[in-house]
Amino acid sequence: MNESQDQGSFLTGFTVGMLAGAAGLFLFGTKDGSKIRKQLSQEWDSAKLQLFTQGHIDNPQAKLGDIVRDFMNSLTVEASKSTPKSAKSKPAVKAKSSNKFKNS
Repeated sequence: MNESQDQGSFLTGFTVGMLAGAAGLFLFGTKDGSKIRKQLSQEWDSAKLQLFTQGHIDNPQAKLGDIVRDFMNSLTVEASKSTPKSAKSKPAVKAKSSNKFKNS
């Protein structure tokens, strides 16, 4: 990656992190967020039974956090399978060998 691609990746990650932080602050730090969390919990309770009957989830008692974690883990495994070996083990900077102390 060149420098402008690195900056773009950083800015994308920074922006996503800021948005996630703002969403978390709203959901867990305000009265309106508390109401939305309760509503989301009720919606999940009705949706998970439908997802189970359709075969999308294995356990009708599953918590949303567990489903999301399993999904993210499966994405990570798939991404590591599709990454070429040369890209995985390639060092960012090559170490220079030094002959300073040879034959001293």
